[in-house]
Amino acid sequence: MREDPSFDNEGRRQGTRYEVSQQAVVQIFSSEGEIVCLPAMIKNISLSGVLLEIRDKGHVYLDMLESIEHFNLIFVIPGEKNPVVLDCSPARMELSSQVIVGAVFDGKQAGRYIM
Repeated sequence: MREDPSFDNEGRRQGTRYEVSQQAVVQIFSSEGEIVCLPAMIKNISLSGVLLEIRDKGHVYLDMLESIEHFNLIFVIPGEKNPVVLDCSPARMELSSQVIVGAVFDGKQAGRYIM
């Protein structure tokens, strides 16, 4: 459980969440050392975290998604040239017909361009 005032007792973000519909890419690093990039949609974002829908059609990468240690969230803010890269850790995950990931920002590599 997080010892951070921006999270409640259940580890959920307390800050204002902004509903968005922003396309993104997640560069996933699994505990087995695998790396894969998948398309995603940012559903909401706050100063401490993000809610994503990862588009894994047919759950091809389901086993890998269950072992995510961290991932880079990559997206472009409308009107900007350079991509934003945020280092994230999964906080909660729903693996049903859609893959929904609630994540927190780690800040280890925030803002690093990969292109």
